[in-house]
Amino acid sequence: MLRGKIIDADGHILEPVDLWQNYLEAKFKDRAIRMDTGDDGVEYLVVENKPLPITRGIGPTAAGIGQPLRAIFEPGRFGYRDGPAGAYDAQARLQRMDADGIDISVLFPTLGLIWEPGITDVELSSAYCRAYNNWILDFCSADPNRLIPVAHLVLLDIDAAITEAKRVAKLGHKGVFVCAAPANKRAFWDRAYDPLWAVLQEYDLSIGFHTAVHEDFLGHQWIAQENTDFMDASFVYFQCLPLVADVQAAFAALFQGAVFDRFPSLKVNLLEVGAGWIPHALDRWDSKYKKIGYKTGLKHLPSEYFARQCWISFDPDETTVAYMAQRYGAERFVWASDFPHWDGSLDALGETKEAIASLAPEAQQCVLGDNVARLYNLT
Repeated sequence: MLRGKIIDADGHILEPVDLWQNYLEAKFKDRAIRMDTGDDGVEYLVVENKPLPITRGIGPTAAGIGQPLRAIFEPGRFGYRDGPAGAYDAQARLQRMDADGIDISVLFPTLGLIWEPGITDVELSSAYCRAYNNWILDFCSADPNRLIPVAHLVLLDIDAAITEAKRVAKLGHKGVFVCAAPANKRAFWDRAYDPLWAVLQEYDLSIGFHTAVHEDFLGHQWIAQENTDFMDASFVYFQCLPLVADVQAAFAALFQGAVFDRFPSLKVNLLEVGAGWIPHALDRWDSKYKKIGYKTGLKHLPSEYFARQCWISFDPDETTVAYMAQRYGAERFVWASDFPHWDGSLDALGETKEAIASLAPEAQQCVLGDNVARLYNLT
């Protein structure tokens, strides 16, 4: 395993708006994902040849790191293509990593966290995933030792996701991610996922549960406006608060379904929801397990499975990271920049180092890079 490196566990790229036009198989090109601009100058995605209203004004949210948010959320002021060069270009990303002191970045999409709610066609959704997964490999080929691709699996059809997982494992992806609110609406305790967990375990592909934008997130019914979009800054703020529930619910479902007992080598990664909730969750789940855990079929406490085969990313400005690492083991926590999204920090690494400064040097290095190397088998 690669040791001693500084590794960003969750950086993002901004996909070219013509990615799907260029990478989709010929039979799907007439339904490629694209970006259009309305008469008011506001951008939005078109998915399956239908506008996806929730994506209106995506630019500031996707690419606004380090920008004056109050100004750029005004319609027409800041577009998807106006972000930092390192979000779009591999060589620029490598230069930025050099300047920031980052050796390796694990890369996730941006539009890939948004388009799933706009599609119902299984065949087309699988083609969208294949196109992105092929493109991200090409992007990372600029330096495959420093740019690490994570494949996107869409769960509209589990069999199709299994097929894609096998394909990307052979292509060289180090892990996969899924949106924590699955498109098929099946909870992750459902035994229908067992063939997928088996394939991921067999190929030693980690699975990341990532937050993603969708219209039926917890609390959506409490939004004041009937129709809203990214240009409404209050909507962005509101959605950020309950979105963590998607990942928390997905994680809890794995315990409800005793997934970790059946798949003891499955690697699970919890992404972009912070880590401060995990002590409360594990304490509560352990307590309930002692009383009614026999209902789940679990053989161990939830905290034991977490310590055995789970990782969680934290935000650089979290204040309880050192405590959590001491309580549950520094080996379980990884840092993430979230570059270039609006809520990321231009000094993510510096803030992270400050947050973990009270840990022993060996524990700090676990958090800064060794844990990610183990998660993705970086050698």
